[in-house]
Amino acid sequence: PEDAMAIIPDLPGIYDEPFADSSQIPTCLLSRIVRRNVTVALSGDGGDELFAGYRRYGQMRKLAQILDTLPSSLTRSLCRAALLMPKTWWQRASGWIPTVQQSSGVVERGRNLASRLIENVDEVYPYLHCHWPDPGLVMASDFRSSPLNQETEARRLLNSPISRWQYLDMLHYLPDDILVKVDRASMAASLELRVPLLDHRVVELSWQIPETMKTNGTDGKIILRRILADYMPPQLFERPKMGFGIPLSDWMRGPLSTWIEDLINPSMVKKHGILNSEIVWKVWQEHRSGRQDWGYWLWDLVSLQAWLEENSVSTGQF
Repeated sequence: PEDAMAIIPDLPGIYDEPFADSSQIPTCLLSRIVRRNVTVALSGDGGDELFAGYRRYGQMRKLAQILDTLPSSLTRSLCRAALLMPKTWWQRASGWIPTVQQSSGVVERGRNLASRLIENVDEVYPYLHCHWPDPGLVMASDFRSSPLNQETEARRLLNSPISRWQYLDMLHYLPDDILVKVDRASMAASLELRVPLLDHRVVELSWQIPETMKTNGTDGKIILRRILADYMPPQLFERPKMGFGIPLSDWMRGPLSTWIEDLINPSMVKKHGILNSEIVWKVWQEHRSGRQDWGYWLWDLVSLQAWLEENSVSTGQF
């Protein structure tokens, strides 16, 4: 934990832009460890997007199948009813919400999901990928923007929910988050990182492989697993998928709390003028007291404020 927290003040300089995927911290540490022994390393990034490895793909396919059996009027009614349910109900129902860690913004993310399902399952994509689906909720009035829009081209060209989500991940999540994270972290450690699964020939081939060879709705990357079985014992890769998470929420309430308050106190937020100081401070108070877990949501705001402060940026300098 000490190593992880020691690297946090360096993140604005390492990433050179506001970047708030908290797995950047273990990625930076891992890059430093690897660099002790090698100068070039291989990364498996792209495998989940190309070969349907994310759990949310199967979850959303099941959701789409359920919704296809229900009249659209009934779906809308059920979602509207869910939006009226109290916070305690949403907390108990958190296990139903795809891609959401049960302790992280469950109520808000669940309600966002229900509000989008009133329209169409395809509209859910940006609202599950973003901690703040509507940035206007926390932005100062001069910087408010509308929610992310779904890529209509995916709906037009691709038949299944899984292929549409793979396509959107390759357009957005992979290049804007995953590849930025590993590229900057490895460069900061003077480590040359290669991504062989994103060779254009592999990408092109992956889109010619039937979906049934990628996922069965429960397990993903089936074709890669079959190839690996020829070379490695199954127990090395037939395991539950594990993320690169850290106990961020606990650290924010504990050893990082002073650093966070220095960055997001009302006077500091007003200094830069991008965020709404009252809402930011309210969210922080709820998190610090333990009334709500806003850990990953707050990390977005803290990362922005840290970058602004590192670069002495204020709205008058834009």
